[in-house]
Amino acid sequence: MVRFTGMLTQLREYDSSGRRILQRSLLSTGVTLPEQDILSRAFRYTARDELAGVSDTLRGEIQYGYDAEGRLLKHYEARQGHRSDAFRYDLADNLLPEDDGLPAPPVTDNRLGQWQNLFMEYDGWGNLIRRRRGTEEQHYAYDAENRLISARGTGPEGAFEARYHWDALGRRTRKIVTTARGTEETRFLWQGWRLLQEQQENGACSTYVYDPAEEWSPLARIDHRQHEAQGDILWFSTDLNGAPLEVTDASGKLRWSGQYGSFGEVTRQTDGVYRRASQTSLSHQPLRYAGQYADAETGLHYNLFRYYDPQTGRFTVQDPIGLAGGWNLYQYAPNPLTWIDPTGLSRYPGVDFSGSDALYPDGESIVKIQMTGSRYGDFKAANEIAGYANASGNITGKSHPENYTGHHLNDYDPVSNTSTMQLVDTSAHEATFPHSGSVSQFEQHHGVKYESAEAKKTAKSLNCK
Repeated sequence: MVRFTGMLTQLREYDSSGRRILQRSLLSTGVTLPEQDILSRAFRYTARDELAGVSDTLRGEIQYGYDAEGRLLKHYEARQGHRSDAFRYDLADNLLPEDDGLPAPPVTDNRLGQWQNLFMEYDGWGNLIRRRRGTEEQHYAYDAENRLISARGTGPEGAFEARYHWDALGRRTRKIVTTARGTEETRFLWQGWRLLQEQQENGACSTYVYDPAEEWSPLARIDHRQHEAQGDILWFSTDLNGAPLEVTDASGKLRWSGQYGSFGEVTRQTDGVYRRASQTSLSHQPLRYAGQYADAETGLHYNLFRYYDPQTGRFTVQDPIGLAGGWNLYQYAPNPLTWIDPTGLSRYPGVDFSGSDALYPDGESIVKIQMTGSRYGDFKAANEIAGYANASGNITGKSHPENYTGHHLNDYDPVSNTSTMQLVDTSAHEATFPHSGSVSQFEQHHGVKYESAEAKKTAKSLNCK
């Protein structure tokens, strides 16, 4: 796959299983020279399709290890101070302290009280209310829907007080943060469940554009300053899980790059250590894992319906969908390197067949539909858009090519009631079970079972708006 991002040309290569094996960014000139390969990242996989390692021009060699359940056990970086992390888990996927030969203390209700030098306390509803690491201590308060409405204490940037505001759909619309520098207010606009724009009090705003092939991966950011008609376009290069790796400007200069810890904490941002780093580095690049926005005041990541702690790889409150999210209501994912949970609700990973041999090769294979409340109806809607009819010339929910089936991406938009459908090889589709998609997202959002009369009625009312 080839993409043009300003003066850079980004190339992505996939293997026959649809796994990304290489991404490179080259200066867009008439002649391609080796030294123009300024950003390059090669991926290696285990026999179980887990990410085994990465070779990166900025970050060096990175290696990963897993247990039999696919949980991350080891993270080794050869270049950045020879960082080496090792992890243990209990049967409920809670992090355990280093093995000192003593029995690990039980984690009651999966509420992790201590991890390394981090101490945590919870209220009766399972919400994190106090978090302490060394001299940094933070306190949190919630509303009746278990949404964070205020935080205070000492964070990565010093003492702060913050207030957070929400809309009727559970999306954060505003935050007001007071520090020693004064009070700053940021407003957020949304496109369904994805962040569309953030606005500052001084009139500056940043608008986000997402990859059409990877719904939760940012593609570009357009920065506008007050009274300026022309905005600055910045381009993202992202990892397998949608996390930004680098940001470049229209001339191809590197404006931001991030070094990630094992669970998504940015441990280092662009500085003089990085080769070809621009002198005008971005001071604000808050996007992290898919769907996450890093709050500088707390160090937590806002993850739509919950907050995520990148130091422990867990959510700070229990899953709003209850046990439908799995037995551990705080778990993000067994392997955050390749799994995503952009809404804070998913139990299983989403699957995207873009760029793989599993996509139907001889016609339209990716379409956007309005969901109908039934799979048959969704398949028919997709076949109508793609133009797949049966031998009699009729379009039905089964008139697509033989040995292929419809696949729902996990990109459901409840405002427009839309989702992306992919026409994929049936055996390849079944090989990814279990996975999450827009069917489960529809069920979770509307509280109805897909295929039921209630689901079809709900979809019909949404489609008639």
